[in-house]
Amino acid sequence: MIAYSKTLRAPGGLLVAMVLMNCCACSGDGRLPVFPVSGQVIYQGKPTPDALIIFHPENDPKNTAPRPLTRVNHDGSYTLTTYETNDGAPAGKYKVTITWVKDSDNGNTAKEDIRPAKNLIPERYSKVDTSGLEVEIKKEPNKLAAFNLETK
Repeated sequence: MIAYSKTLRAPGGLLVAMVLMNCCACSGDGRLPVFPVSGQVIYQGKPTPDALIIFHPENDPKNTAPRPLTRVNHDGSYTLTTYETNDGAPAGKYKVTITWVKDSDNGNTAKEDIRPAKNLIPERYSKVDTSGLEVEIKKEPNKLAAFNLETK
């Protein structure tokens, strides 16, 4: 099961997480050019509000390239962020992971009351090696085909 951090649910939590994930890849003017990226995530014919999408660059042997990410909107749509909100992603090939968890702490804040969150989609989509989701970002605005996730 996946532990779910309240930090990512807080209004500014996603921004903090993005800055921390990308800080090592963007020192000064060393930022890669980014291009707008949007799409949609559907599971069993329905949108996946608040699902977390992360794009993992395929050619990153030193594991230092930025990881564009975002949360899915209520209608299943998303717009990627790399350095600044909704700025897009660097051009290149990516493997994509998606995790859609439901909060399971029932409002309790005591550590012993917090249970692991339940992933609402098959676990394979949350791992780079098993998601099977791959895209190529081009040096232009990118409207990606919807990720139609399956239960199998």
